[in-house]
Amino acid sequence: MYVDLGRKLKLDYVKVLFNRMWHGTNKLYVSDDAVHWTAVLSGNGAEYDYMKDKTATDGERQPNELGALLPEGTEGRYVRLTARDWANVYEWQVYSSQPIAAESILVRGPAKLEVVNGLSMKMNAEVQPSTATESSVTWSVYAKNGSPGAAVIDPATGLLTAKSPGIVTVEATAADGSGITGSTDVVILPEAEVWREIEMAFESGKSYGDPFLDVDVTATFTGPNGEVLTRPAFWDGGNTWKVRFAPTAPGKWKVTTVSNDIGDEGLNRTAPVAFTAVPYEGTLEIYKRGFLTTGENKRYFMYHDQTPFFYLGDTHWLMPDEEFESSNVDGIDSQFKYAVDHRVSQGYTVYQSEPLYANGIGLNVARGIQSDSLAKLADIDRKFQYVADAGLVHANAALTFHSVLNVTDPDLLQRLGRYWQARYGAYPVLWTTAQEVDPPVFNSDDKYWHFVAQGIHDSDSYKQPLTAHMAVVPTFETTWGDKPYHSWFAAQILTFTKELFASYMAFPIIKPIITYESAYEHNGVTSDKARTAPYIAFQNGSFGFGYGAQGVWAIQHSPDDWFHYGPYYRWFDGLQATAGSQMTYFKRFYSDMEWWKLTPVFSDTSYADFAADAQSFLSTIGNHTYVAYFADSSKKTGKLKRMGNTTYKAQWYNTRTGEYTLISDQVVPINGGVDRSREAGQARLDIAGRLGPIRRCTQAHGIQREQCDNDFYAAWQTSDDGESCRQRQDERRELERGQSGRLGYRSGFD
Repeated sequence: MYVDLGRKLKLDYVKVLFNRMWHGTNKLYVSDDAVHWTAVLSGNGAEYDYMKDKTATDGERQPNELGALLPEGTEGRYVRLTARDWANVYEWQVYSSQPIAAESILVRGPAKLEVVNGLSMKMNAEVQPSTATESSVTWSVYAKNGSPGAAVIDPATGLLTAKSPGIVTVEATAADGSGITGSTDVVILPEAEVWREIEMAFESGKSYGDPFLDVDVTATFTGPNGEVLTRPAFWDGGNTWKVRFAPTAPGKWKVTTVSNDIGDEGLNRTAPVAFTAVPYEGTLEIYKRGFLTTGENKRYFMYHDQTPFFYLGDTHWLMPDEEFESSNVDGIDSQFKYAVDHRVSQGYTVYQSEPLYANGIGLNVARGIQSDSLAKLADIDRKFQYVADAGLVHANAALTFHSVLNVTDPDLLQRLGRYWQARYGAYPVLWTTAQEVDPPVFNSDDKYWHFVAQGIHDSDSYKQPLTAHMAVVPTFETTWGDKPYHSWFAAQILTFTKELFASYMAFPIIKPIITYESAYEHNGVTSDKARTAPYIAFQNGSFGFGYGAQGVWAIQHSPDDWFHYGPYYRWFDGLQATAGSQMTYFKRFYSDMEWWKLTPVFSDTSYADFAADAQSFLSTIGNHTYVAYFADSSKKTGKLKRMGNTTYKAQWYNTRTGEYTLISDQVVPINGGVDRSREAGQARLDIAGRLGPIRRCTQAHGIQREQCDNDFYAAWQTSDDGESCRQRQDERRELERGQSGRLGYRSGFD
């Protein structure tokens, strides 16, 4: 293994951190071109004078370090280490006393370079090369040409305070005297928008040994109507703490901060800072209506204004591994942005993610949040921001993979939950805590994740809905459902049976049941099966569906770079998968009705005789609306019951194309019961299923009441090319009395 220093340097010292490198001769080489190598040091690793722990005897389980002082005059660009036996080296460092001047400066800020007038934001500078001897800069700010914007900035810390709306240019100058500068523009907004996240930064006057554990900062926001919302601040490196907040009402807001270190003037702001919020005037529903919530005895999510929210999610468990600034497909500048934009164009409303990495190395939270996690968190920040700007709700798990959580201290776990919530809780989110911890799998103890969830919930002034991603179970099980911080079920459904959904519905506390994870299209699941799944879920009272495609749910970049679970399927192709596109039609079908009022019949034959069939699914809104879905491909007949004494409109729905075909708009059952319709207008029968090749029905003839007495029968027969169909009476029709209508059908269109 070797390291490239980027240039030829005078080399003084090498430090190696390892788990195993004990026996035999280890050698260090240097080179100018990585082709011709010169040995500069050779010796037994266990005998070096600079070995940190010479008494260690277990090289696999006892981390160790060795240091090597290089011979005077050693120079090179590349440094290589060889070992006689295999070596588990996890870090090595090369030291040089040669001065290196700055060559360029990259100026950065928050994920969005915007700040509300009157508030502060933190600017950061990356001096290049990273090996530059002097990495500090001096900050300045000036109005961009023609803009009325104004701000002041601390020349040492980069803390910028907005003074007047407009655009300002922030400049960083290298402190090594090289004259190198870098700059970027910052937009100063005149006011905040309701439900949109804003960020403000605070700079401590002190340095702390462990800022994550030692310091607590809380911001209190007082709104125009006297409402009070508190938001925890999060440490973001150095002496910087940040607060993210979304105002819930238009008008004047004031914010103060308090720290557990009352002597830190930078973190204790008792003099209120004021800003104004105005109504959101854009087109995104989540900001027009407000963050999601749940309601008593409601099985669906609602916006803050109580409007039902249609949950259609796309799955990205390895979100941190998705490329934000590049892609390997011509014409696509960002793999991550393309995936988000593509799903938005198809009508998806939720982005489902976990902060997991294909190599398994994620956030190390053994001691809380430390500096080595901040770069990864900054990347996650910009992805959360982009998802939010696209108008999607972000259903997200926290911190890391459940089985590698190496923390058991309750206080530290709650601090971690509070930190995650502080960082991402001002975006429209749904909290899913961790993967497959309800009930726990892989012999893990989920009590530790309960502490994380408690930390999220207790610090969330918006009380955005929280759950735990559930494991695959044959029937309903939960270790979370009775907890006060749990408000919905993120179900993992692989067997789409009525019995499984009914067992969820039987839980004594009524909550939304979301089919959060199911089998992935092109990972052992055909497009037909993937298309079928959301209809079955909705027909059984699960008012939300998380779709997933192979190559996307666990990002697969190329045949040389992919997550080996199931077959290789390139990410771009996964985004074009057939059923993923047809989710648009699924959403359209249910959005055409008051889907949140649907009640599943399950196997109750008092509503329909076909309800007893395992692959026939019926749901109703009283006796006003009947929705039938048939998931197999055989011809069936059946009878609807409990119908009202009213006129029904019956139609087929093609789940492949999103087209309706009228059966009849004059369906009148004989001996119908009391019309329990809750609204004026025509009642309806909507029928969908899996059969092809019917793509479009070109003709349909209604059957009159005098022809069929109390039966309604419509059988579809395709021509060879699937372009036409006809309606006929059942030759085997049996007249039955009662509150019913009869349906005969091929099982729909697909």
